[in-house]
Amino acid sequence: MKMKMKKLNTILWLVLLTAGFANAQVAGKLNRSVNQNDTVVLQLQSTVGEIEWQKSTDSLVWETLEGVTDELTFIADKTTFFRVITTVEGCDPYISDMGSVTVFGTVTDIDGNVYKTVQIGSQTWMAENLRVTHYPDGTPILKGVLDAQWAYTDSMAFCWYKNDSAMYADTHGALYNWRAAMHGSSRSEAVPSGVQGVCPDGWHLPSDMEWQHLEIALGMSAEEAAKDGWNGTNEGAKLAGGMHLWEPGNLTEATHFGESGFNGLPTGDRTWDDASIFYGDAIFGTWWSATSFKNKGDNIWTLYLQHDRSEIRHSGTWMWNGNSVRCVKDE
Repeated sequence: MKMKMKKLNTILWLVLLTAGFANAQVAGKLNRSVNQNDTVVLQLQSTVGEIEWQKSTDSLVWETLEGVTDELTFIADKTTFFRVITTVEGCDPYISDMGSVTVFGTVTDIDGNVYKTVQIGSQTWMAENLRVTHYPDGTPILKGVLDAQWAYTDSMAFCWYKNDSAMYADTHGALYNWRAAMHGSSRSEAVPSGVQGVCPDGWHLPSDMEWQHLEIALGMSAEEAAKDGWNGTNEGAKLAGGMHLWEPGNLTEATHFGESGFNGLPTGDRTWDDASIFYGDAIFGTWWSATSFKNKGDNIWTLYLQHDRSEIRHSGTWMWNGNSVRCVKDE
């Protein structure tokens, strides 16, 4: 006998318990963000038959949680995915939609900027673009405002999109040329890269292989992640965030948009040529690696998201470009 079970049976409720505040219930498909060390209670809105809770840290490998019925309590320490299998005698088991509790930590740079961080697979990433204007040793980074100060420069330089810090610094972060991102370090293919560059102490600029590890944690195969071009299916949508900032398209329409907590935004870039124009706000975002593209010294591997694609583009760009920086925590 087959019976279609009511959707109501697998809707999850999220209750956050924080000192000094009354408990707040949020109904709907579970997809919530909390801070590290929050106490989280997950409750089924109603129960029918036998209940089996499962959890996963990567949404790929699931483990059964023993001894749990309609309520699960835990201390949030890492992003976790949950689902519930309900079984009624004589009926096929019903597996709920996957839900997630995205857990954010924090890191502070030398300028005092505080960034959210998120664990994805075995890695911990910044969940915001870097916006620091000094290196960890306190040395100021050259602010490249004029086109002549930006195009083809051998200096380490940063800028704000359209040179407008008031409008773009908090949301977009800064745009750095590759020399600035690296801060004199040698290019690297290692895991970890070993390149602190512009990143805070205890963090580093990811190598291309570390970006690939991130893509694999989101469900992409290793073979696919290593290819040049558009790779995967919806991994780009999982990495993206800030839906209201993107032009409408396949990225924002994808089912798993924003699922990872990485919060990749459409920050555009600054071109490397004589015009040094700003382009791409709301259309794409590009992030540096520490690795040369196919052994071309002036071309660097990047991770790229675009509003009309739900995949990830794995390709190179010129080292003089102004791109975003995300740091990954040292192992």
